[in-house]
Amino acid sequence: MGWHVDKATAATWISKCDALFEKDPVTDIWKPSTSGTGVAGWQVNFREKVEWDWSKFPVCDVYKDRNFDAVPVTVGAYDKRLQQINDFLQNTVPADIYAFEEVSGEQAVRDALPNGGTGYEVCTFSDFKVQRLAIAWKAVLGESIACTVEPELSLPNNPQDEQPRPGLSVELKIDGEPVRVLAVHLKSSCVSPLEASGDLTDDQDRDCRILQQRPRSGCER
Repeated sequence: MGWHVDKATAATWISKCDALFEKDPVTDIWKPSTSGTGVAGWQVNFREKVEWDWSKFPVCDVYKDRNFDAVPVTVGAYDKRLQQINDFLQNTVPADIYAFEEVSGEQAVRDALPNGGTGYEVCTFSDFKVQRLAIAWKAVLGESIACTVEPELSLPNNPQDEQPRPGLSVELKIDGEPVRVLAVHLKSSCVSPLEASGDLTDDQDRDCRILQQRPRSGCER
């Protein structure tokens, strides 16, 4: 979904990114400006050190144009994007079960589903960073037996900046039979061997090396 948050959170995020930031000359950390000078959050490179609540908000420079320059977001533009997602899910990929990547929580999923998610149940979680997973299914399909976060897939013993996302599983009872759905968001930047970076077998590539560490146990149960 690409850093998708619910409408209320999006409005707060936009106002925070509209605000000015300045870099602390001592710590070299970008912080909200207290002097009334600086640059808008949209212009800050979030690959640098930034004082930011990563558990609630996307980075300000998440959306980029063809020149890879950050695109400032407005409430109107976000609403339009949300409507396009609604239309796409309803008309192009209608399904009984959806697995979502990069959503902030249940309300973000319901905002994305047609009719506010009426008639759907949602399995997700609230901890870890804002790019979370969720699984939604039509309530008439079956009841949920378990909604489980798979923390071992996040490599919790790694340094914080080398921890990928956890997995998420939901077990449903459909027509009297258990059906288990597992959602896993693989490590970004280890995408395809056809790109300069992305060969899973490349031990020298940082992101692919992290992806190699992820256990298979969560997928084998």
